[in-house]
Amino acid sequence: MNHTDFQPLPYPQTPESARAYFDLHGINRSEWARYFGIDQQAISDHLRGQLKGRWGKSHKVAVLLGLKPNPETKTAA
Repeated sequence: MNHTDFQPLPYPQTPESARAYFDLHGINRSEWARYFGIDQQAISDHLRGQLKGRWGKSHKVAVLLGLKPNPETKTAA
């Protein structure tokens, strides 16, 4: 998968379905994180349920992972 192919995950996702999405599509989470300029550890923390994505960078990660709707479009990121 080329870097130009990376997209936010479709909303709605659960941590389990987001993890499965990466596996099913063969997406390397570290490369995906770098493409969007986010910390790979934040992705792991969201997928393990350690972060909820309530504000700031954590919220951005949750929106990109499809765990929360994009407040600017009222749909997916």
